[in-house]
Amino acid sequence: MADLSAIAQYDPPHFKQIFGAIVKGLCAELGGFESKVCVQEGMKEEETARNAFINADPMQMCQGIQFC
Repeated sequence: MADLSAIAQYDPPHFKQIFGAIVKGLCAELGGFESKVCVQEGMKEEETARNAFINADPMQMCQGIQFC
């Protein structure tokens, strides 16, 4: 998680690529028109996600996803 926090803080274009790949993968499950709308809406949250990673406590994040 610390890696993603560092990427979010110091390399926003790379974070956007990572976030985009995750959103596209999740939205691909919908298929067709819904998938396109899902990606468009999901990418609107990239800045919110980036700020969350920048301000997050790595220990709380790993405990939240139960992967420490």
